[in-house]
Amino acid sequence: DVSVWTQSLADAYANSHGITAGGAAVGVSLANAQISPVVHTFIQTGARVTAGRDIWVRSAYNYDFSGSKLGYDATARANASGGGLLLGSNGAIAVSVASGNADAYVGSNVNLISGRDLYIISYSNNDADASADGNSGGVVGVGAVSVTVTTIGTTEAYVAANSTLTVSRNITITAIGSTTSDADSQMAAGGVTAGGGSTASGFSTPTVNAYIGNGSNIHATGGFISILAQALGGSDVDATGVNYGGIT
Repeated sequence: DVSVWTQSLADAYANSHGITAGGAAVGVSLANAQISPVVHTFIQTGARVTAGRDIWVRSAYNYDFSGSKLGYDATARANASGGGLLLGSNGAIAVSVASGNADAYVGSNVNLISGRDLYIISYSNNDADASADGNSGGVVGVGAVSVTVTTIGTTEAYVAANSTLTVSRNITITAIGSTTSDADSQMAAGGVTAGGGSTASGFSTPTVNAYIGNGSNIHATGGFISILAQALGGSDVDATGVNYGGIT
């Protein structure tokens, strides 16, 4: 067998916790977590590769090589509370970004011969979540909480242009990319005059490609050719705000 592989496991955690108190209490709590690995696995342009059995070219980012997601992500937590006899002004901001890319490919002008199967596989999992909560109190209680989560990435598996691949059994070219975002914002403000805002935003944008380039000659003499590109993921967003006082 010939096997080339790369695996990246990326994880980030940010936590911010703030408490302010006094006649006039003002505070802001900020948490920011980001991961952005880049994973490349390839057979170099112009290479000549011969294997009596299988050839594997595999990339995995926050996946294992069996195709299961692993529990790594970017997580941000921000908590703030402020209370004053006259003024309580408090804010919490949480930002989380996962933007990794992964690809596995056979380069251009490659001559490859496999006595059994050829696998070109790329997996990537961009997972991020963030939450923030804030509480403000006083004669005047004002608070604002903001949460933003972004997951974006490109996953590719391919044969580049003008290559010749001769495989005795099957050829499998698979790219699976997942982007998942989870944002949660909670705010409570209280006083004779109370005002508060709670906003949450989640963005999930996977780009997934699997293909054979122009001018390449691909032969699976005793089996099949499978090409799969699959994009997974979504966003879960929740924002809650409560104001209580004489004037809200």
